[in-house]
Amino acid sequence: LHAIFGFVRTRFMEWKARLIGGVTVDTIANLPEMTDPDKAAAMKLLSILATHSFIVNQGLMGLMIFRQVQLSLSYGICPQSAPAFANFGLVFCATGDYEQGYRYGKLALSLLDKFDSRAKEYISHVYCLVYGFIAIFVEPLQACVPAFQHGNQ
Repeated sequence: LHAIFGFVRTRFMEWKARLIGGVTVDTIANLPEMTDPDKAAAMKLLSILATHSFIVNQGLMGLMIFRQVQLSLSYGICPQSAPAFANFGLVFCATGDYEQGYRYGKLALSLLDKFDSRAKEYISHVYCLVYGFIAIFVEPLQACVPAFQHGNQ
């Protein structure tokens, strides 16, 4: 985690304003659904690659997360937006902004609900990130454990 956080921390401050600008979490939650099949395929591929790049090249993981957020903001949200915003929340936590990270974690959970069965494959991933790495900075640990366990069932 140290390598990704070091890379992301230096680039994140540069890209944050450009990436999300004045867009709020509530605005993102109400974005229209992504309709471009090529962009949706890119989101799915980036989601898979981001997960595996954590092991191979953690610097690439940050770039893939940022690209997914950019695609979601530009072309609408899709089931793969849920893990993208959970990862984005983790990046905020890595830079010390736990409240903002928590907001993006909660956004990821709401996207899981919004896409319901189409996002089922991301439930474990999102719950693990949100309740294992993000919410622990904001909520009591006792509140995180049951939700973390729910995501692993």
